[in-house]
Amino acid sequence: MYNPAVLDWVLIGAFAGWAASRLMKFQLRVRMITEMLICTAVGVLGAVLGGTLLWLFGANITRFGLLNNVLVAIIGACMLLWALRKILELRAHPGSPTRH
Repeated sequence: MYNPAVLDWVLIGAFAGWAASRLMKFQLRVRMITEMLICTAVGVLGAVLGGTLLWLFGANITRFGLLNNVLVAIIGACMLLWALRKILELRAHPGSPTRH
């Protein structure tokens, strides 16, 4: 059975992941199809993270329109990419202090 909400999540997630990777200047040295899949996953997870944070702060997330949902997804994806960058920096230099 076709569920348009799932397609919306994937499309918004793909756009949010792509936009967040450009905003955060986060580049992966992978094939284009792999980058598209990673951007979509980051965008969808960012939408979940952003929506959860809004819900925790008491915002009524069901009232938001499409543009607000995309912005929440982009902000959540940026937070995920920031965390991923920090994790990758720690793995690359395990004994050194973090750079500021």
